[in-house]
Amino acid sequence: MAWCVRALPAFAAASGGTQDVWLGSAPSVTKHDDRAGACALRAFPRVCARTLASSSVLHAPGHLRRARTHHILDRKRPQVVCCVEANATSENGNDAKALGKPVKKKRVRSKLKTELLKQRLQQRRKKEGRGMKIALGSALVAALVGLPLTLTLHRQNEAHMQARQAEFEKLMQAPGGHAQKTLDQARSDPVRTEQGRSVRRKLLKVSLILSGSTMGALAVTLLVLIAIQDKLVYKPSAVSKGTPKQYGMNYYDDVAFATRDDVQICGWLVRVSDDPAVYGSVPTMLYFHGRDKNASFRLKKIKSLMDTVNANVLLVSYRGFGNSSGKPTEKGMRIDAQTAMKYIQTRNDLDLNNLWVYGESLGGAVAVDFAHEFQQQLRGLILENTFTSLLDMINRVHPVLTPVRALSRNRWRSDLRMPSIRLPVLFLSGLRDAFIPPVMMKNLYELSSNSVKRKFVEFPGGTHNRTWMAKNFFEEVNSFVQNVTEVAPERETTARNL
Repeated sequence: MAWCVRALPAFAAASGGTQDVWLGSAPSVTKHDDRAGACALRAFPRVCARTLASSSVLHAPGHLRRARTHHILDRKRPQVVCCVEANATSENGNDAKALGKPVKKKRVRSKLKTELLKQRLQQRRKKEGRGMKIALGSALVAALVGLPLTLTLHRQNEAHMQARQAEFEKLMQAPGGHAQKTLDQARSDPVRTEQGRSVRRKLLKVSLILSGSTMGALAVTLLVLIAIQDKLVYKPSAVSKGTPKQYGMNYYDDVAFATRDDVQICGWLVRVSDDPAVYGSVPTMLYFHGRDKNASFRLKKIKSLMDTVNANVLLVSYRGFGNSSGKPTEKGMRIDAQTAMKYIQTRNDLDLNNLWVYGESLGGAVAVDFAHEFQQQLRGLILENTFTSLLDMINRVHPVLTPVRALSRNRWRSDLRMPSIRLPVLFLSGLRDAFIPPVMMKNLYELSSNSVKRKFVEFPGGTHNRTWMAKNFFEEVNSFVQNVTEVAPERETTARNL
């Protein structure tokens, strides 16, 4: 059986006593005739494969020939990944039915990147949650130790006071003035009186200290969580991945506009043509990206979208992302989206009767809120791998914050807004999404029962950030847009024709 090896980067690992993998340091390129029952093995720089005799074909023992794929991961060094995949060919070439196509470079690299992304995501979640767990753990320990001790001391003090009161009442009921003599004697004993006062003062002091420390720890923890909650949700970056021209989109306008709270928003309006008669007759999409990086990291995706759907795209970075000023918050990002709509309405060269909104991940929540507000001006809504609400995501990504999630000022309640949206809605769900559970997309679809037209499309191999690379992804988008455009009634004359 012939095997194809891809490694990223150079690595060294043992096969655990088996002989199904041989590792070394000699890169080579060897091609074999498929008719002879072998596959092409292409080794790149940093690919470790020891040359066996005159070829680089790696052989597996008989009991492993039924296996299709093996992944070798070094847990101590997560960046070291090796994928060994069988080509289902026999060594002597007699098994004609087992002949198959060589392993494609893109498919192997996709598997490697998927494994790396999963590991990096797990490491990032552990790193972010470590500090929160320590803070909440300290507050919890203080509460568990301080509150019971405070209550115990309080009960003891109450019991002591009740005993003294009972003793006093008993003495007062004694005949012959004995009670008054005993009371006068107790009052005249300075040592006994001072000891009682000292004990009461100490108990009160300890109770106040423990109660104050407990409440202080809880208050500090909550204040810290409130202060850093935006950083836990939004991951902006000022790094630029270029301009539309570098990705083959030559017709675009640099966009910059100010919001009502004096925040500068930057981006691009990418057009399908330089001719107003052409780009003025096609749909225009307002694209809202996810929670990390900025708009420039979506340019490659926008290129594929425009090539298939033939639509103009307004792509902007939220406040705090890219070259936009300010800091990201739910309230601020909603203002950014509303201001983007005002900008579009000033473009008389666009078809304002054919406006769409597209949202990915967190941008899907922005798009749902946007569509909820501007239903009369929009033609349709497209959602890709988004969530029902940010509160539901807190339970999944940061479960330690579940008890205090009610204090979050970032909620993004798409589940509350979706039932009132009557626009056509297209749901694009990657079933291998390891960040947002695909069931959330299904829940949003079920909540969109009032939509005049809705469609749910699943992509079995789609991950959170790479569903758009799946086969026929943009074809589904184009088909939905064309169907809605064909059945949509003619609207009133737009401001462009006035």
